[in-house]
Amino acid sequence: MNKNLSTTARSLIKFQQGAVLVVAIIMLLVMAIFAFSAIRFTNLERKMGSNEEHRITAFQSAQSVADAITSNPANTIVAGASKICTASARLANCSATSTITIPDAYLASLVATGDVSASVELTGNPPPPRSASRGSSLTNFAAASFTVTGNYDRSGAGLGQEQISQGLILIFPKY
Repeated sequence: MNKNLSTTARSLIKFQQGAVLVVAIIMLLVMAIFAFSAIRFTNLERKMGSNEEHRITAFQSAQSVADAITSNPANTIVAGASKICTASARLANCSATSTITIPDAYLASLVATGDVSASVELTGNPPPPRSASRGSSLTNFAAASFTVTGNYDRSGAGLGQEQISQGLILIFPKY
C-alpha cells in the first residue's frame, strides 16, 4: 500500500512540474503591472499638483499687479491719454507719453523682465446716481470708469499664464 501511494505521489509530482513556475511568473507579471500603474498615477498626480501651483501663482501675480495699479492714483489719468500701459506691454492704443508706475519692487522687476504687463483704460463716465438729481452733494462730483488689466505670462518657461480685468470707478470733485 505504501508502495502504491509513493507511485501515485511521484506521478502527481511529475504531472505538476513547472506549474509553480508558471503561477509565480503570472503573479510577478500582475504585481509589475500594478507597480507600473502606481508609478504612472503618482507622476500624473505630481504634474497636476505642479500645474495647479503654477496656475495659482499666475493668478495671484496678475491680481497683485492689478491691485498695485489701482492703489496708485497716478495710474488713473482722467484727462489726456485714454489708455496707459506698463513699459513691457505690447498692447494697441497705449499712450506713448505716459506709463504705469508700480511701486512694489518685486512686481516692478517682473514688469522689467516682461513677465508681467498691465494697462489702464479710461472707458467713460458713468451716469450720476439717481439721488444726484434731488439736490444732494453728489452733483459736486464727477466720475470716471476704468478697466484695469493685469497680465502674467511665463508660459514659455511652463509656469503659467493669466489675465485679470477688473473695473474701477473713480469719483472726484468737480472744479
